[in-house]
Amino acid sequence: MKTPFLRPAFPLLLLAGAALLIGCSSTQPTHFYLVTPIAATGAAVETGTETGGPALGVGPLVLAEYLDRPQIVSRITANELKLAEFHQWAEPLKDSILRILTVNLSRLLRSDRIVPFPWKGYDATTLRVMVEITCFERNPGGTLLLEARWTLVDELSRKPVAMRRSIIREPAGADEDYPAVTIAMSAALAKLAAEIADAVNERRTPPQ
Repeated sequence: MKTPFLRPAFPLLLLAGAALLIGCSSTQPTHFYLVTPIAATGAAVETGTETGGPALGVGPLVLAEYLDRPQIVSRITANELKLAEFHQWAEPLKDSILRILTVNLSRLLRSDRIVPFPWKGYDATTLRVMVEITCFERNPGGTLLLEARWTLVDELSRKPVAMRRSIIREPAGADEDYPAVTIAMSAALAKLAAEIADAVNERRTPPQ
């Protein structure tokens, strides 16, 4: 009796191994995000700017080093953080915050003389706001927390005229809902800009 012909299993093993390698080498795409400024129109923002608006320098801005990285950072516990490897910032977060605060203050104060640090070749600022952000992340309870210390300085006297600490919370959606996190971060920066704008307006308002 003839022995039945057996097809070698080696090619099949090669195909299976190749498929396994392809599966292991493929990863999910990386998503990139930006924080956004307040709208130019709306209930809280009047349209347009004024040439005679306040001349304000924004910066320098100090961002906690654990936040100054490409990945979006979330807090798991008091001592543990999660870095979203596939959800990252489209530009350095520190640059984004400085840019958004500048735009927000320009719109809130209706001034075209709001400039970000460093303002080389521009020395007409009468006030400066220096900002330090110590916390800016989603916490385990689903809330975005922004903590910032900021100082408003009179550029002529070089003396502080206001020193404040802002603690701002915004709902930030479910765990790993990064679009909701970035929306919450944008809303928190809008509220921080509003607090700074109020201090600038208090400085500009003459005593009664």
